[in-house]
Amino acid sequence: MKALLIIDMQNDFMPWGALPVFGADRLFAPIIALSKTFSHIYATQDWHPKDHISFASNHGKRPQEEIRAPYGTQILWPDHCVQETLGAELVKPIGDLPIKKIFRKGVKSSVDSYSAFFDASGKVATSLEKELQKEKVQELYVVGVAGDYCVKYSLIDAASLPFLESVFFVVDASEFTTKDPHVQERILRELQKKNVHPIFSSHIV
Repeated sequence: MKALLIIDMQNDFMPWGALPVFGADRLFAPIIALSKTFSHIYATQDWHPKDHISFASNHGKRPQEEIRAPYGTQILWPDHCVQETLGAELVKPIGDLPIKKIFRKGVKSSVDSYSAFFDASGKVATSLEKELQKEKVQELYVVGVAGDYCVKYSLIDAASLPFLESVFFVVDASEFTTKDPHVQERILRELQKKNVHPIFSSHIV
């Protein structure tokens, strides 16, 4: 069984959103095309309370500054994907797909979560792992935003799960915040060392 995991395709991460990933809107076409080849489609949402630890405004600091959190260094961001707001909703073309289940992360004020599987402390899991096991998923294909943050950490955690035989990063159906090709290449090499396989959607569709 194979499954498609769509990471954080939310209004606030679109080019017009509160925390824009420029180029994220170009992903609509490849993700929609990919979705037609999967019977199991899952998605994630950042789902933050207003007092979330990652919001610079809650610390009197600027975005991209850092603080020390109990689980390590925390990069600060503009307020984004606040629970029950339009910015937190899946962007319209993606939200209309036949998504089997949505997994929300970053739901607690005191800890951030980039990964679709575990929070930044590594102690609290979403139910995604149990869902994939229940559905006997063996191949996981990951798309969305951003390749250097939530997609990356979701891929690393997925590759650590023993029941998943293969984890694929669909490169042309994902977007990075950094546009530096050298940084992107370094991330791809890092993922490959973790047994993640970069692939293009043309090899799937």
